[in-house]
Amino acid sequence: MKVLAHWERLVVIGIMTFLTVVLVVGYVISERQQYRMLHPTYSEQHSAGPAINQLVGAAIENYESVIDAESQNLDCTLQHCGTSSKSIPGVPADRALFTEAERFLLGWWPGAKSASTIRIYSVAQRPDKTVEAIVDVTITKCAYPETKNPYMVMTDPHRMILVPSTLNRHEYVVVEDVILDRHEAQEYPESFQPLYLGKGKETRC
Repeated sequence: MKVLAHWERLVVIGIMTFLTVVLVVGYVISERQQYRMLHPTYSEQHSAGPAINQLVGAAIENYESVIDAESQNLDCTLQHCGTSSKSIPGVPADRALFTEAERFLLGWWPGAKSASTIRIYSVAQRPDKTVEAIVDVTITKCAYPETKNPYMVMTDPHRMILVPSTLNRHEYVVVEDVILDRHEAQEYPESFQPLYLGKGKETRC
């Protein structure tokens, strides 16, 4: 009986120790998560220098203007579109007809007037002269023209790859554009000092 009582006591102590460890670990994890929420760590803001930052910004604004016009062109389809961003002068001939983001946006309220503005967070030049840019793109669409609140506004961070233009090696064109998913987007702040701020655009219903 004494052996059984001793064993039961050990079992109770073991369970209490286990529960204490679980509670402590849970508390530590919770504190770390809360700390990360209050003190998030963002990806580094790169700059390729004022001159290149401006060239990249101008190229992206030109690209976004083409997408804005493209969204209103009902003759532009995923199978055929002579006015896609591939038609921008200087884009390599082997680039796809649409970028990934462009393909998605083409089916988002087709025919609706659209205006895009950009804020560039980061511009990183690679050894092969290509450039990676992290860009906040805000799109305003005339989605509900018959209502009192006709506009829909969407802001998403994009990762864009640009290469030197085939017509002018001192200029750039967009060859890739991906909208970051929710997990990737958390790596970049919503508020920041932009390397390039696009011209304010308006769309009227």
